[in-house]
Amino acid sequence: MGLMWTFMGYSKGYTMFVGWLEFLGGLFLVFRKTTILGVLMTFGVMLNIFMLNVFYDVPVKLLSVHMVLMSLFLLYPVIKEVIGFFFSRGEVVRGRMPFFDYKKASNFMLIIKVGLLVVTMIRMVHGNYTTYLSRIHPNIFIGKYNVTEQKYIKDTIELDSIPDYKKWKSVSSHSSRYLSVEHSDTENTWYEIEVDEATHYIGLKRRGSRYQKLSYTTDETGVIILNGNFYNDSISVKLKKSDKSYLLRSRKFHWMQEYPFNK
Repeated sequence: MGLMWTFMGYSKGYTMFVGWLEFLGGLFLVFRKTTILGVLMTFGVMLNIFMLNVFYDVPVKLLSVHMVLMSLFLLYPVIKEVIGFFFSRGEVVRGRMPFFDYKKASNFMLIIKVGLLVVTMIRMVHGNYTTYLSRIHPNIFIGKYNVTEQKYIKDTIELDSIPDYKKWKSVSSHSSRYLSVEHSDTENTWYEIEVDEATHYIGLKRRGSRYQKLSYTTDETGVIILNGNFYNDSISVKLKKSDKSYLLRSRKFHWMQEYPFNK
């Protein structure tokens, strides 16, 4: 799953292409004149997504297979016409999607559909714009930091040995909303974050809990030191930004190359 999400997310162009196909397929489903086109687009896109989920073990298999089956269900009334369009050499009668036959009901449903479409578009634009703002206004924690030193104090006593599930190995953040802590037992914990750069405080919150506020300081070398109470324990963590150059992020697009760049 991690491998699949990494290589899919690497290409901005491909993710935009698939995203627009999903969006347009859903948009065409709203109106009867374009329903058949929308069903065909949705079926193709969702079948591909379902196969990715199955063979890369992504845990949304049921949702994606439901969308594939829903596409087939919508396609069923005109399946003969669709098969004839692709495989027949004779005249093909345009399939008609069954719906209300009387005009007043059709007009009413059209108003409902347009209203739902407008509401959905507003929600999508607002959510994507919020995510966009979180990426164009980065905070000091954006990137990957390795933990060079960690102290745990429990009941005023500094622990000589820190359990692996509490020992931080690295800290990563790609937006101003979330931060991931990698522990020595290789488990990752995701936190929602709030950063106040004026007072040098960061809040970290797991789902269903309250923000744990830690103060932070930086020195001239860029090292960050976190201090404060963290889920009933007092901690001090020293972070140093990783200077590793990742090929996945640095390699550019090439129209032509002499040999396959297989790494």
